[in-house]
Amino acid sequence: MLDDYAVLIEPRVQEKLEEKIAKLRHIDENGSYEETMRASAALSAALDDKRLAQVNTLMQIENASEICFKTDPGKAKKFMRVISEVLEAAEKQDGSVEEKLHTVLPEVDEVLETYAMSTQKIYRDIRK
Repeated sequence: MLDDYAVLIEPRVQEKLEEKIAKLRHIDENGSYEETMRASAALSAALDDKRLAQVNTLMQIENASEICFKTDPGKAKKFMRVISEVLEAAEKQDGSVEEKLHTVLPEVDEVLETYAMSTQKIYRDIRK
């Protein structure tokens, strides 16, 4: 994430995330289970930073693209093209990042919701 979407992440936020990742790796190798869970929660909280909203949206688009890859390659390519266009707009600082993200979000949400529904299992009338 840091490498792929660095153009959208402020340097301070990037440093903070790198520190949390390094800490988690160190604790995972040398610490207790509880310490690992705390470090993981701290990283998770850092990833929820509102300054990473665009990055999180791009990751959702990427997930939707991966889901569509086998069943709808055209849609998968469209999603990847949008990611590319967003990153290009961010590099150029032309102010169209949000617009580009919002044009594809309804389709992305639909793909992610459909996938989530397809992976849920409902069990009825289970008896011993």
